Amino acid sequence: MTKMAVLLHAPSSLEFAGLEGATSVSGAFGFVETAYTGSGQTDGATFRILWQDSHQQVELYHRLLNPLNVPGD
Repeated sequence: MTKMAVLLHAPSSLEFAGLEGATSVSGAFGFVETAYTGSGQTDGATFRILWQDSHQQVELYHRLLNPLNVPGD
């Protein structure tokens, strides 16, 4: 099975505009294994989903991943 992916190095952001009428969002995030194994020494990253309009910004999701120091991340 082929999976589409976007690879971003922290700090980065990815924005989607014009999703009028959307009621949900889905996706996945994480690190490539070499970021935290062998000589990989990532200090982790925070993943956030924000929604905003011309009046406000709301954080819908927030997760810190630190796979080098937190088993299971």
